[in-house]
Order: sequence, then structure tokens, then C-alpha cells
Amino acid sequence: MSVIGSYGKIVFQISDKTAQTFEGGFSHETGARLETQDIINDEPRVVFRGPDIESISFQMILLHELGVDPRTEYENLRTTCRNGEASSFVIGGQAMGEPGILWLIEKLSGKFQRFGPNGKPLQIDVDITLKRYKPWSK
Repeated sequence: MSVIGSYGKIVFQISDKTAQTFEGGFSHETGARLETQDIINDEPRVVFRGPDIESISFQMILLHELGVDPRTEYENLRTTCRNGEASSFVIGGQAMGEPGILWLIEKLSGKFQRFGPNGKPLQIDVDITLKRYKPWSK
């Protein structure tokens, strides 16, 4: 079994019996919070207000044929999102962001693609967007 990484309870892995990983890599976005201040009789000035919230987005294809129960895995992701459960996002044994940084599922979208004869989903294509989570200091 080859473990690529993880997000909370989800392990991105490939083996001869199962495959659960993100499709086509993932995107990491970071930015700055900038403010434009107008100046009379001069061009505006840009002021750096601080870092913006980082995000990570990726796609997963949950396939029954690859040893995954698509509906169960989708519902686990949905529950994690709806409960606001923050987890680390680890790739290659290294957490994304500084030590202790967690990520929340901001958006989850599932496209139910194929179904078995009993109506059970055989394939769900999932789009996930994570937002960096930094709890308030006590």
C-alpha cells in the first residue's frame, strides 16, 4: 500500500485492492489583504493589511470498483464539513502550513455519476475546498 497523504480520517492511498486519492493533484492558494487608500491630487496608495486566508482545493473520484464505498465516504466528508471538524492536511508525511495549522472543509460538492441495480452509488465525483483554520487565542 502506498500512502500519499491524509485529511483527518481520510487517507489518500493506492494499493492493489483499493485506490482513494485526489484526482489531478491539488491547488494551494495564498494571498494578501490589501487596501487602496485614495489620496487627493495624487494616485491612490496600497496598504498591506496582512495575510489572507489560505485555501486548498482538489477533486476525488470515489469508485466502488476500487474498493471504496462511495456513499459512506461522501457522507463522512459531508459530516466533517457540517460539523466544522478541523484536521491537518498531510502530503508526503508533511503537514501543509506551519506546525499545528488545521484545515476546515469550506465547500463540498458531489456529483453522483453511476448507480448499481439497487440504486447504490458506484461513483461519486467530489470537489473539496479547504480553508486554513486558526482558532482564536485564549
